[in-house]
Parts: sequence; structure tokens; C-alpha cells
Amino acid sequence: MKRTCLSGVTVALAFAAGGSALADGPETQKMLAMIRNIEFITQNSSLEYAGQDLPDVIIVSERELQSRFRSSKAKTIATDGDRSFALVSALYDRSGNRIFLADVNSITGPGLFHELVHFLQDINDKDAMFASRRVCLEAEAYELQAIWQTEHGIDLASKPEYGFVMTLYGACNDADFSWIDRTYRHPQMK
Repeated sequence: MKRTCLSGVTVALAFAAGGSALADGPETQKMLAMIRNIEFITQNSSLEYAGQDLPDVIIVSERELQSRFRSSKAKTIATDGDRSFALVSALYDRSGNRIFLADVNSITGPGLFHELVHFLQDINDKDAMFASRRVCLEAEAYELQAIWQTEHGIDLASKPEYGFVMTLYGACNDADFSWIDRTYRHPQMK
């Protein structure tokens, strides 16, 4: 696995923001969360990052996010009054290099992490390699998300289910399952 060092980006941000002011604003917090996530992704995958423009992160209402998602011909799974329960809580827009997060998401949560995997897939030209098998891109994103959530103890209730990830990988001929043991601990049979 390749390691991409982002400390230069962090230092440049600190310098541009005036040093101690770096941790104060919400925009800076978004940027730092993105940098930490990208560093984790590059350390745990073959994806590389070489200082390309980071995507804009746009917080939108849940309704607007679902509308954007549905406009890509996807469907919600149920409705309850005026609230839609959708299949997504975040969305990466490749054409505009933007990540949309529902306002119920935390900037440090799994939604942003997952979409940053898609950003890195995009800049590493994996979109072109898997154009006919987008499920392979989702499988990699969910795999990395599961590893990240496990290693950081973040929102474990929403960690992708083992069977779900395996089903996605079932559509990919070149799947590497070596990550499973450290991500999904199975109880010992007696």
C-alpha cells in the first residue's frame, strides 16, 4: 500500500489561515477532516492523492439531498409524511467536484469519508476502469468505510454489514478480501 503524506497540505493551510486561527472556523474543520480522511484512505488502499483540488463540501437539507439523488434516477425506499427515507446520506458529484451532505450528517462522520473514497477513485481514474461495473467502486468505498469506522470506533451502528459488502464484491472478479479479519470479528464457535 502506498502512503501519501499530506502534512505539506496541512502546513500550507495553517500558514494561509494564520497559524492558530486554523482550528477556529467550520470551513477549516471541514478541510482538516477531509485531509485526515484522505490520509487514512491512501494508507489503506492503492488510491493516491497528489494535492489535487479537494471537493467542495456542501451541507444541504435531507430533502434537497434526496432530490439530487433521485435526479440521478435513483429511488427512495419509503416515505413518511413529508420525509423521505433514502438510500444515501451523502453524494459525490464528480462533474462539479462537490460532496453534498445531509444536514443530519456530521462532517466527521462516515458519509463524508465514503464520498471522499469516490473522490479519490475519480482522480485515480478508477471511474474509467470500472465504468460498466460501478458496484466495484461502491464495494471499495464501503470496504474502506468499514475499516475506518472499526479502527476509529466511529458510529459503529451504521458500519456496512459484512454480507452487504461481500454481495457488492461478488460482482467484482479481482476482489481482495484480506481486510476482512481486521474489520469484522466473528465470534468463536464452541
